[in-house]
Amino acid sequence: MPIQTRAVALAGFGLLGMLGLTVHPILGQQPDPQVQRTATPDAGQPARSAAVAMAPAVIAGIDMERVINEYDRYKESSEKFKAEAMQKQKELELLLAEAKGYAEKRDSFGVGTPDYQKFSDLLADTQAKFEAQKQKIAADFTIRESNAVAEIYNDIRYVVDFIAKKRGVTFVVQIGSNDKINGENPNDVMAAVARNVVWNDPTADITDQVVTTLNAYHKQRKAQAQQGAAAPAAGTPTASPAAGGN
Repeated sequence: MPIQTRAVALAGFGLLGMLGLTVHPILGQQPDPQVQRTATPDAGQPARSAAVAMAPAVIAGIDMERVINEYDRYKESSEKFKAEAMQKQKELELLLAEAKGYAEKRDSFGVGTPDYQKFSDLLADTQAKFEAQKQKIAADFTIRESNAVAEIYNDIRYVVDFIAKKRGVTFVVQIGSNDKINGENPNDVMAAVARNVVWNDPTADITDQVVTTLNAYHKQRKAQAQQGAAAPAAGTPTASPAAGGN
């Protein structure tokens, strides 16, 4: 369930003012003394408030693909989906076998005979049932997979929020591996080129801590559920996640 849009705009937010820089006149253009304004605001004009000082941003990185693949809840969900998909596949195969049997019986009779028509009708009904069942299964799995991914993503967001606040992080961005890539797999090359973060300091990578904390939190919820306590809904957990390191 591979789960990925990011864009950062860095213009139009008073960046010069925040950095304390002064905007100088364009080279060669002298200010007209007749249109110069005094430092004192005109009567009735409110004074400009001083720029609010902003604390430096603290940025951490997380490899979402690694987190998802190493999250125990995702592994359990994937195994469950695989088992259910195989069961549904067997049900569809039974319908195909039934349709094949009707086709063989139909062909054993002459075209236009009552028996030929009888098995033709049975074949058509079975084929329609097969198509309807296949579409129903696909729609059901699509919705269930979407819900599962949403719950897993909410779990990750919750733990990232917990760790970020604990470490004083103000931004958490998606990162990938710093390893060199080769051209053997075009998909890997395109994925690497499309990354917004080309390189990151490994000391700012909180992926391991997120995975450790996430799995500890999932284990805690499962234990609570087995003891009869209602498991908290994804995105609104009631238990604090176990610390996964500093």
